Amino acid sequence: MKVRLLASALAITMLPSCARIMHPERTGNSNGEIDIGPLVVDCLLFIPGIVPGVIALAVDFGSGAIFINSRSSRAQNVTREGTLALRPQRVPQGSVLHVRLVDQEGAVLSEDSAIGTGRRADLSLPLEPAAAAHAEEVDVPLTLELQVDDGPVATQRLVMR
Repeated sequence: MKVRLLASALAITMLPSCARIMHPERTGNSNGEIDIGPLVVDCLLFIPGIVPGVIALAVDFGSGAIFINSRSSRAQNVTREGTLALRPQRVPQGSVLHVRLVDQEGAVLSEDSAIGTGRRADLSLPLEPAAAAHAEEVDVPLTLELQVDDGPVATQRLVMR
């Protein structure tokens, strides 16, 4: 009885949510594909008792951390004027940060670069070149690409309205 109580207390205090701890960047997702790994770990928390398992599942689903690709799959709307401002935090010193705005055909419509200082980097992309290149079109699909040095390219879908 004491072992089960101790295991339940440990699970409640240290592992209330496997996905929330392992993937804090996913917090706020509202739907998407479910990450099977954290789901299995959450279900394993039913072994010490029903309460830890229920708490883990409630926190992971409630926070949205258990969902994969929810935010990145949804396109963000942008206007045809103004500037996209990006301010990544803690850019490694000496690294080259490059951001591009690309249309469906792969044409680079706007780009900016910065050298990391170990702190925040300021990048900006004017939207006017994209608007001029697609003046007659409505709901133009664009992609925002961000790359550090020669690493992988992170993307965000955009729709210019």
